[in-house]
Amino acid sequence: MISLNDLKKHHKCEKLITDFINVLRVNIALVNEGGHYVIPPDKSKFGGRFYTDRALRVKIIDQDDFLGCFQKTGHFLERLLPYDLHAFAVPIQCSHLPETLYIVVGPVILNKRLDPEQYQKIGSELEVKSEDLLNEINELRVVSNIMIISILDLLAETVHDRIHLVGIFQEKNRHWQQFLDAILALTDVECGSLMIRDQKEKNHLVIKAAKTSGEKSLYDTRLRIGEGVAGWVAENKEPLRIDGQRTTSRIAHLLKRPEIKRSYVLPITDQETGELFGVLNLHTTKEKAPANPFDTAQLCRISERLIPFFLK
Repeated sequence: MISLNDLKKHHKCEKLITDFINVLRVNIALVNEGGHYVIPPDKSKFGGRFYTDRALRVKIIDQDDFLGCFQKTGHFLERLLPYDLHAFAVPIQCSHLPETLYIVVGPVILNKRLDPEQYQKIGSELEVKSEDLLNEINELRVVSNIMIISILDLLAETVHDRIHLVGIFQEKNRHWQQFLDAILALTDVECGSLMIRDQKEKNHLVIKAAKTSGEKSLYDTRLRIGEGVAGWVAENKEPLRIDGQRTTSRIAHLLKRPEIKRSYVLPITDQETGELFGVLNLHTTKEKAPANPFDTAQLCRISERLIPFFLK
């Protein structure tokens, strides 16, 4: 389940909405059932001021009664606004979401613009400065009934699929963290990370689960294969057990953290094909040896259990 806070912070969802705004030339927001923004509209273009400037006398999203202000029309919702403008909303329901979300599109002009004099007349009745009003009106796109239905269908399908993917990856990340936590408990070490091979940039590893002694998050940190101890293990597909700074000369120059007293760094590979999936990195800063020491061969067998997560 994706929390709305996680969705708000997910840059790929926000970028998707931003790209649609720029391509379709209409304003778009993602809100929850209470009318609160999950992803806000672009307030700088395509009628963005109608969302923020109360002086324009338009209230597109009413948080007191968001759904009550829209009328159901087929599978979407429609709201008639001042100046003969329209806003539309389409629900997004996904098993990964705690509640139904709504994509709000608008304001738009449906079928035909009014004459400037007509807008000015309505604005005068509402005590709105005609210059401010016309500046915003002129940025709005004119859409036909068929066009707005196509836009809503496209947005609903694409945003639903993106949220679904976010949910899948979040669930997978939870599994990776749970697996790492279990390995740390078994080996009686307090720190470690699970790195996977980037599927697009095959020469990079990306941290997908980590537990550190500090507060800094390592999630999504990237490392080039061949760089550092983990990069060396990935490149050579050889496991390493490192006791402090005492090790073979071939990797001695890679040891940069004297506070680490013991490390296990293992490649995660397909035993049949030799394909590299990632690297498991475990280490401790404790002087005393772990109570349940694992040899490298045992850890390699345990790490093989990770492979199904990479194949999903």
